Amino acid sequence: RKDFSKDVVRKAILCDCPVLLDADDLFFLDSELFTLIKNRVKPTILTPHEGEMARLCGLKYEEIKNSRFSISKEKAQQWGVNLVLKGPYTIVSTPSGDQFVNTSGNQGLSKGGSGDVLAGIIASFVKRAKDIQHAISNAVYLHGKVCDFLISNGENENTITPTKLIENMKFVF
Repeated sequence: RKDFSKDVVRKAILCDCPVLLDADDLFFLDSELFTLIKNRVKPTILTPHEGEMARLCGLKYEEIKNSRFSISKEKAQQWGVNLVLKGPYTIVSTPSGDQFVNTSGNQGLSKGGSGDVLAGIIASFVKRAKDIQHAISNAVYLHGKVCDFLISNGENENTITPTKLIENMKFVF
């Protein structure tokens, strides 16, 4: 979270390609960068968890947790982004206001690094996509399904790691 990092995020937003912002990228989003995002032609994907979403919206965590659907839809439309609100039953909201709920996954995903794996899956699916929403929703589903696969094969929520998610993706894909 250094000053130069905001410049890196700004340069990414200005690129003429799909852009995915996750983790500390989201920390730098302010009114200036949201204006740049709104003016983008290529898709922008934001992947906050509920805590990051609360900070982005200037709301309390409980407000996000209790109003996940309405807030994610409103902000996806307002910001002109594809918004992946991570958490129980991750919600994918589109700039047009459509919403899709993921049914795969479990508490094994609620640890550091799991979101990085998801961002990588989304990026790889979007690169080949004809329909960005399908790519994002399929990536979110695969991410959760790998975690479900691990549980069904003897892991428990505490032993699932990002590395195990990556290593076992081939069995679910």
